[in-house]
Amino acid sequence: MKKSIKIFFNNNWSIILVLILCIFLSSAFISTKLIAGHDTEVHGVRLANYYLAIKQDQYPPQWAPNMNYGFGYPVFVYSYHLPYLIGLVPFVITNSVEQALNFVFIISIFLGAFGAYFLAKTHKKSNFVSFLASLVYALSPYFLLTIYIRGAVAEALFLGLLPVTFALIVKKGFSKFYEKLIFFLILCALLLSHHVALMVFLPLTAGWLVVSWKISQPNVRKNIIQQSLIIFSSIFATAFYWIPALLGSSLIEVSGSSIGVGDSGFLKINQLWWSLWDCQQFCYSSVMRPVPTFLGFASLFILIVTLFALITKKIDKIRQIQAFFWVGISLITFFLMLSMSYFLWNTLPIIGMIEFPWLLLWVPTIASVFCLIYLEKLIFEKGLISLIIIGLIFGQSAFALLFWGHPDRYISKLSEDWFEFGDISQNYDGLLPKGFDSHKNLKLNENVVIRLDGSKTFDNIRQEEPNNQGKIEILEWTGTKMKYKVEASQSANVIQKTTYFPGWHSSVDNKTVENITDDIEFPGRVIIPILSGKHVIESVYKSDTNFQELGKFVSAIGILMFFGYSRIFKILHKIFI
Repeated sequence: MKKSIKIFFNNNWSIILVLILCIFLSSAFISTKLIAGHDTEVHGVRLANYYLAIKQDQYPPQWAPNMNYGFGYPVFVYSYHLPYLIGLVPFVITNSVEQALNFVFIISIFLGAFGAYFLAKTHKKSNFVSFLASLVYALSPYFLLTIYIRGAVAEALFLGLLPVTFALIVKKGFSKFYEKLIFFLILCALLLSHHVALMVFLPLTAGWLVVSWKISQPNVRKNIIQQSLIIFSSIFATAFYWIPALLGSSLIEVSGSSIGVGDSGFLKINQLWWSLWDCQQFCYSSVMRPVPTFLGFASLFILIVTLFALITKKIDKIRQIQAFFWVGISLITFFLMLSMSYFLWNTLPIIGMIEFPWLLLWVPTIASVFCLIYLEKLIFEKGLISLIIIGLIFGQSAFALLFWGHPDRYISKLSEDWFEFGDISQNYDGLLPKGFDSHKNLKLNENVVIRLDGSKTFDNIRQEEPNNQGKIEILEWTGTKMKYKVEASQSANVIQKTTYFPGWHSSVDNKTVENITDDIEFPGRVIIPILSGKHVIESVYKSDTNFQELGKFVSAIGILMFFGYSRIFKILHKIFI
């Protein structure tokens, strides 16, 4: 028995240490409160509204019924789904938004740490190097910033899934169906995690597959075709999200980038290795502050050593092209994160959509993990460079555990406060439908008001109570479906407390009517014309626009592609191999 235990620990000591690391980092989330990050409150409100949307029969959720001060908000048409999909189960069990989001953060930590570990293992690396890879990634400043200071749960999930995805891409083929299914589901999850990061991930992965193709033998290339097919299937399968988001982008106000405001989104040159970890200034200041993040000494030194190893040809020939790829990508990313690239951010719209240059920091972070893997021989030479790499990794890891791996403070709200939170929580009114004037519409907060033709709701700007010129009886009001009775002495407009967005359908006495959306007094609001008399009005949000229907159709094709891809694989194998 003792011998068996000893063998187990000798073979699995590195996994046990990674598990201990994850437990330590996750301990801050074993709480009934939520960390007070820069974005955590936003995600709490969205999770509550995601739950409401599903409860109100939205499949998939697209309209946040209670956001935007009760007017509603099409946030789920354009924003990520994964953190709220994962958070639904613990929310239903605990009835706590705080505990549900804490669970999602814990999942992110475990995925990131073990993902980096198994990424090294798929390269057939030692337990020691695999453990170092886990430390470099899971305790990297950017990963910890995303979790403990920003509280950006969607990007935390992306960063957690990133090394897992690359570990599966590096794996040489999938012989069993369940392996293909896991790869497919992981890719779908990644594609639903964080749209901004995906704008960089997809071309980066395409470049990586091209490099892998170039250095591979014909018997390995068939595996790359197999992986590429599954990647395409997952992109198609998640089209229900990205097709409406892309094709419907002209319908909303897109959040502005910090580049148009100033240069606070750029990193200072010293932030490639060090920066102050100032949560107070970044999270709670009313003034825009530079983000307190950096690449770190360990990752930067690994990338520099890899560059010199390439120059002196101390890396295996088969790994040289791969190492060159990651070092080259890191150098490009460094340039884009510094203010000297200002002109590119303002002239190339595709780059400007990333919003903040420092959001690219995950690229050199994952690149340093790959480069560490390629430097295994150098690490085991026990020279000065080896000692510096190992010393920096352990030193930075110890510092991170002591000073970075915990939140600054916690927040907690009553359940109803999460559901009734008003602010849309986006910079520059981002994602609000075009035409909706917040200043004018927020003046009228009643659910329904009747305005007779030729009259006004407010006679002057000082008037606080509206002129309600008819009778109203609310029958049903959920935020996704509204039904009520009205009575007016003459033709009138019924002004409903709902932001207009394609998908809203209104009927009067079971007859469909067109919503008025360009009203001068309340632009961008659902307004329903009626004749004199008594009427029953019903307003319902349905995910049935052309963009949304197209997205669902393509998603169905993607799922069919995955389950029938073996036939497609045989055709492509004959063409390319």
